[in-house]
Amino acid sequence: MVYRTVAEDSGHPRTMARAARHHGGNIDEVAQRYGLNARQIIDFSTNVNPFGPPPSVLETLQDNLWRVSVYPDVSQKKLKEALADYLSVDSSQIIPGNGSAELIYLVASYLSPKKTIIPIPSFCEYPLAIQAFGGEPIFIPLTQNFQMDLKEILRHLSQAQMLIIANPNNPTGNLFDMDDLLKILQKSYRHNVLMMVDEAFVDFVPHRDSVSLVRKVGQFRNLIVLGSLTKFFALPGLRLGYLVAHPELVADLSRRIPPWNVNSLAQLGGPLVLQDHQFQEESRARIIENREYLAQKLASVGSFRTHPSVTNFILAEILGGSITATKLWEFLAKKGILIRDCSSFLGLGPAYVRLAVRKREEIDRLTEVLKGLSL
Repeated sequence: MVYRTVAEDSGHPRTMARAARHHGGNIDEVAQRYGLNARQIIDFSTNVNPFGPPPSVLETLQDNLWRVSVYPDVSQKKLKEALADYLSVDSSQIIPGNGSAELIYLVASYLSPKKTIIPIPSFCEYPLAIQAFGGEPIFIPLTQNFQMDLKEILRHLSQAQMLIIANPNNPTGNLFDMDDLLKILQKSYRHNVLMMVDEAFVDFVPHRDSVSLVRKVGQFRNLIVLGSLTKFFALPGLRLGYLVAHPELVADLSRRIPPWNVNSLAQLGGPLVLQDHQFQEESRARIIENREYLAQKLASVGSFRTHPSVTNFILAEILGGSITATKLWEFLAKKGILIRDCSSFLGLGPAYVRLAVRKREEIDRLTEVLKGLSL
């Protein structure tokens, strides 16, 4: 369904399609469809740290299963303090969430923006959240090297009430230029545009503080930074994310959150992984090594162009046109390997796939299967 076209006079025709929900990680569905054992499926479709969570965290959670029969701490005091310490901000600037997805919808419901700028390709839940509350996304394609089109974004700021940027970006895996982000932030502030930056993958970046905007929230009241413990800390089943903003904005948003939105085990596990600095350092080093290994193995297969990434996944383009991403997904799924077909991402074509960084033996299995397919 065609939604609308934006800025036709700019020389960048931009057809707006209504967003649809597509995610990876459908292990049970794939197992049932192809008669596979779900526990033996190798999942390259979800961007979760394959080396976590730490065993000590799992042991602590197991020892505290009794907590499922009591209410969580409604104040979330210990979790907020752990997040504040990890992010070097004040706890009054933090809202924990049932995953960062809850917080995306929270902000959309709070602001109910008529128009929201979203650089694409990017996470599908951004436009879905905006549309859920009657808003209209303005999609602005990234450049050929997947950087933001700064001129186009700045040109449209006066038309919008909100801007959503993922940094590092999903599914491209790259960081945006910090100078560009600051220029956008400053002009957004002048135009009273709320700028929400999703940093779900920033923990994979060494020296994360140098690429994060989280410490700018005290200076810019129009800035919201989102984070997640799903990806780097490997806690997707616990559903735990956070929002950082100016205390006055946090107070307004908090009134819209139901009590007990973060469960007892998430409140327990979150501080444990945030304080495990050895796990964090080892994970970053191993992810970087295995990301390079994955890129090398894909190069050895041929027929793939991989794009540079600072995250735990790689965006790859299938060359030659002999097979689409959808067909490749189906071929691999039958073999018990899941990848992310990226044809559903607005701004990407039918030849793009996303592959998570996993353990070396799993990468070897993937490339062994790929070499058996004529691409």
